[in-house]
Amino acid sequence: SLTPEGYLPPFNTFLQARNTLILAPTGSGKTTAFCSYALEKCQTDIIVYAAQTIALTNQMVQELRQRQIPAVHYRSYRTGHVLLPGVYVTTNKSLKKFVEKLKTQLSERLLLVIDEAHVAIDDFMQSEHSNRLLEEAMRRANQTIFMTGTITDLQVRKISDLGLTASGSLVSTDFEFCEFTPARNYRLLWADAQRFGADLVALMRSHQVLKANGQSIPRTVVIVPTSKMRPYQLLLEHFGLQDDAMVVSRLEASPQAIEEARASNRPWLVSSPLFSLGLNFVHPPVRLWTHFGALQVDESQIVQTVNRANRTSLQCEVRLYAGRLDALPYDYLDQQV
Repeated sequence: SLTPEGYLPPFNTFLQARNTLILAPTGSGKTTAFCSYALEKCQTDIIVYAAQTIALTNQMVQELRQRQIPAVHYRSYRTGHVLLPGVYVTTNKSLKKFVEKLKTQLSERLLLVIDEAHVAIDDFMQSEHSNRLLEEAMRRANQTIFMTGTITDLQVRKISDLGLTASGSLVSTDFEFCEFTPARNYRLLWADAQRFGADLVALMRSHQVLKANGQSIPRTVVIVPTSKMRPYQLLLEHFGLQDDAMVVSRLEASPQAIEEARASNRPWLVSSPLFSLGLNFVHPPVRLWTHFGALQVDESQIVQTVNRANRTSLQCEVRLYAGRLDALPYDYLDQQV
């Protein structure tokens, strides 16, 4: 179970199997627990950490180096060079070059970590080639850890099948599913999507007044259902908030711009739905509104997005715009972290 404060216990207190799936609420400290475990293992093991996006790999390298843990970003690794004990951070797509090199270093211990496993499994299952790559990596690893905040029964079954392929059996020493239930609950407001534009304009107008009166603007994150951000930039300019905001989208922004937005302390951040895959805000918001519109998203993406909020003791108003509902926001369900 999570600690009374809602955080994961140290990995070494519950990891028993060669292959482990950790399902724990977003905000429960999976990154912190992994970094602590990596600190224990980095002198003896080659640790390969894989995530879906470049932004996530940048975030992890920063987390590791802040803790004085030797970390190599996959873009800095020269293919074919000897892998030394430490942490190698890669995207799922670039995992191959590490797996290929490890074929020649069979005596080295390997810890494989797959983050945001609910997305990674779908990625690796897109082709027979990528499926075999993950199987090969797991067979080579002395220990594999899958981490996620949400997952489907089908994905759990696939991970257990991978464990069977890698280990040859599915006894408790080969595969373990560690599920941690939420320890904290927060309000989630559900609002009519048709009111999103009017609500956004009203919020910007109120912040314009705060700024004119010399008052601080509450940290606000708005996630919108498009990558075309120019209309939102124009709105911010209209209300004189352009210098108080960052506007980013996955398609239009570079990894450096996304990282700058993640670490920004400006009062406003307007983003396309790219903050749904584990990216954490350095400065937590007090208001997070999200609207997916006609985008094809599943429950896990919605959960991951709204759980960017309330990751610290700072209370955040979380509002999900969806469907055609009552005119005013209302409590729909608990946000669990």
